[in-house]
Amino acid sequence: MGKKARKLRSPKYRAKASALREAVANLRGQVLETVEEVVQDIKPKVNALKEIAATVKETVEEVVETVTEAPVVELKPKKTKAKTTRKSTTPRKPRAPRKPRASTAKKTTTTKE
Repeated sequence: MGKKARKLRSPKYRAKASALREAVANLRGQVLETVEEVVQDIKPKVNALKEIAATVKETVEEVVETVTEAPVVELKPKKTKAKTTRKSTTPRKPRAPRKPRASTAKKTTTTKE
């Protein structure tokens, strides 16, 4: 029989496990109560923010309407300078091909004898 099976069958473990389950249940109840209190505190603030957001949206829509009604001013394109081409005075010499490098064999060390 393994350790886990032995622990599950011992009366000492049963008592500890039931005490732990009870403590967890109590903590869950406390957490739920706290969450409910926080939700009740936050609801009025959320509603106030919704109202503020609605008024801001209305003002933004009004501003957008006035901007779209205004005449559009066209910008003149900037004058660009003519690009000069590079004149080569002497023709370029082709490069000499590279010499292949001599490769050296890598030495490997082993610990086996």
